[in-house]
Amino acid sequence: MKRICILTSILFLSRINTNTAQPYTYTGTSVWNSIFHYENSEQEANRKAGIKAKTTSWDKRSEIKYLYDTAGRLTDYQFGKKKRVSTSYLDDGRKSKVAYYKKEKLIELDSFVWNGKLLQECDMLDERQVIFQRQRYKYDSIYVVEYVNEKLKRGKFREKRKQITEYYPDHTYKRVTYFKNGKPDYFTVFDCNPAGQNHKVQKDSTYYCLKEDVDSLGNKTKVTISNFRNQSIKKIEYFNAKNERIADKTYDLKRGGEIMWEYYYKRGKPFLYEKFISYKKGKEYYRVENKFDVDDRIIESSTAIRGKLSRTSKSFFNERNLLSKTETYNRRNKLKRETRFTYEYY
Repeated sequence: MKRICILTSILFLSRINTNTAQPYTYTGTSVWNSIFHYENSEQEANRKAGIKAKTTSWDKRSEIKYLYDTAGRLTDYQFGKKKRVSTSYLDDGRKSKVAYYKKEKLIELDSFVWNGKLLQECDMLDERQVIFQRQRYKYDSIYVVEYVNEKLKRGKFREKRKQITEYYPDHTYKRVTYFKNGKPDYFTVFDCNPAGQNHKVQKDSTYYCLKEDVDSLGNKTKVTISNFRNQSIKKIEYFNAKNERIADKTYDLKRGGEIMWEYYYKRGKPFLYEKFISYKKGKEYYRVENKFDVDDRIIESSTAIRGKLSRTSKSFFNERNLLSKTETYNRRNKLKRETRFTYEYY
């Protein structure tokens, strides 16, 4: 199982490739944590709607159940009758514990130790309530400078992974060094001199560079160059006169700047995209287009592969403006799947 409190380098790099340091520690890479993160991003909407429970079902044997507290936070996620994850919170919403169950038998408990808003330690306990792995954090003010993942072996905690993070005086990233079994494994440097330079990638090195510029109309653009071992990618983000992100495009610098994918965002809604296109050898391969209603809810989504319609999904909402049903049609407009959403309220 991928534990909810594990902080991996993949997650960390995905967070920091903007070159601007984040003030708090990020935890979790498992699919379970992604579900809790997504649901809790809708906490206020869940609270206003008074959702106590939500059930998602798509056939007689398959269903997922979600339970929420009165603040709109997800507390339980249950997949069928075999797997369940339960979370408890402190008064301010920080996670206190995460419990994993299989066939209603506890198989792991993750416990979080906080100092104010800063996570100091995450302990993973087995079904006997014995710590078998832990993660510890050190900070410079509110910025993580050291992360250590340790595993209990022969009665002693032994270091498995460690990250040492260095910052410039303005707390933008300078260098991250990754250790494995107590020894340096590889490193990331954040180098923007000169702008846009495609560094020669060494086997053990990673580079990130972010530069801001303006286009011919005076609107902001962001260019990010990232070289991770054998990959070299360039991402350009485009903004309008209101400083709203309207599009971004990603290129493969190892293939002479060949475009990989692009997003086009809904105006004023930088996390809602109207269109996504991916490319293969410079030619369009996959396309998703979304249609929204006046409340910025996706009501229809179509997918095309190599220019041919593959499927279409339509969404329907109940009297509380909550998603009640989705219908998926194939390229011949034949209904292939119906997913239903039912709710209980406080």
